[in-house]
Amino acid sequence: MALTFDDGPSRYTPQILAVLRRHHVHATFCMLGDEARRYPELARQVVAEGHQVCNHSRDHANLQKASTAKVRAEVTKAQKQIKKATEVTPKVFRFPYGASDSQARKVVHGYGLRVLGWNVDPEDWTRPPAKKITTRITAHVKNGSVVLMHDGGGDRSHTAASLEATITRLRARGYTFVLA
Repeated sequence: MALTFDDGPSRYTPQILAVLRRHHVHATFCMLGDEARRYPELARQVVAEGHQVCNHSRDHANLQKASTAKVRAEVTKAQKQIKKATEVTPKVFRFPYGASDSQARKVVHGYGLRVLGWNVDPEDWTRPPAKKITTRITAHVKNGSVVLMHDGGGDRSHTAASLEATITRLRARGYTFVLA
């Protein structure tokens, strides 16, 4: 199973990285280009600690029904911003909101990027208590799951606080963690 974090990096990223480091878990961080530019030291830390970097657009625009030019601009600008911050060119793209259409996917694939979805969403962006995030994840995860969480885009303290118990419970159930 894979843990993924969207919308960062942000001031909550170090808390999430600390838990992942303690548990020797690697995750996929779907970064916004503007945030990678704003927090290049955190973006570099994500890479230095062995995590995968994913392009999540420049500024979280909804790319479903967007013009080809808009999709291209969001993808290429974020690629440049993330590469400048991390010295890594993402090979994976996650659509903001998971919203895409065939034209947007064609553009993304045209840049050689693999589209990353998810199948477990604890809705941490609604800021439920940490315990509820853990319960939502552990209740729905199965082999091959890709879990959507957030390290940016608002107060992510509950997400960070949920991680310790989430990883511990999933490991106790025999899960191992892979990059998405």
